[in-house]
Amino acid sequence: MQKKILILGATGMLGSYFIKCSFLESFQVFTHSKSGSAQFTLDLCDKQALMKILIEIEPDFIINFTGLTDVDFCEQYPNIAYQCNTKIIENLSSCIKNLEINTKLVHISTDQVYDGVGPHEENNVAIKNYYAFSKYSGEIAASKINSLIFRTNFFGISNHPSRRSFSDWIYNSLINRTEIKVFNDVKFNPLSMGTLCELLGKSLDSNISGVYNLGSTNGMTKAEFAIYFAKKLKMNSDIFSNISIKEFQSLKAYRPRDMISNISSFERDFEIKLPKLEEEINSVVQEYLDENQ
Repeated sequence: MQKKILILGATGMLGSYFIKCSFLESFQVFTHSKSGSAQFTLDLCDKQALMKILIEIEPDFIINFTGLTDVDFCEQYPNIAYQCNTKIIENLSSCIKNLEINTKLVHISTDQVYDGVGPHEENNVAIKNYYAFSKYSGEIAASKINSLIFRTNFFGISNHPSRRSFSDWIYNSLINRTEIKVFNDVKFNPLSMGTLCELLGKSLDSNISGVYNLGSTNGMTKAEFAIYFAKKLKMNSDIFSNISIKEFQSLKAYRPRDMISNISSFERDFEIKLPKLEEEINSVVQEYLDENQ
């Protein structure tokens, strides 16, 4: 009998990528979005509506891709950030516990819970903006049930009609010869969406729970990422203005300077060797080239 998986936020940028993965063919898949083309459309802050869906489906797995990721918006409207990034997870945890169903939650969190000098281990949290606070609060709610929580960052070709990834932004700027500012003092170690979704699929086969960093084995500044990306595309990176984030005055929320995470716990517990960031960029560059042939 096929196991049932409920994908929350299935029409978002990462969710819309995930639902096209071939490994889902072995599951009975149910999709959700707040609005749009999904099997279930509802506001997950409505606890009774959520309870009704869980009773109907009784999923073996729930993967949560929902969340408000606009850092400046979260800073300006913390109540909305709480509703999107914390309250939904509180509702999920409460419903699963009350219904006593055997459901495992896989929850996507953020590397913005880190700051200071990396690589950061999972217990080295430093909350510096309201987005990170709301996501970390969501982690606490998720940890009250059987859950896997992944702190991550990702890039690649977005399938979403109005959401662009970091690499999309760089690629479009290179194609259109539009000058952009890239930060030389903000570090991260993201994965491609393809690799991330593949790893999420593999995690469903495990009995592991807890909080894990999930990223590439090494990091770069965002400026180094952009320059390497352009080099591999054989495009001129002279449109990049290499600046410090301190020079960028329009940000309303503080941005962590070093989000590079230590991924050794994931590699050890899941017995999976994660890729280097250069390998991930190379793979995504080929996807852009193939798409635009």
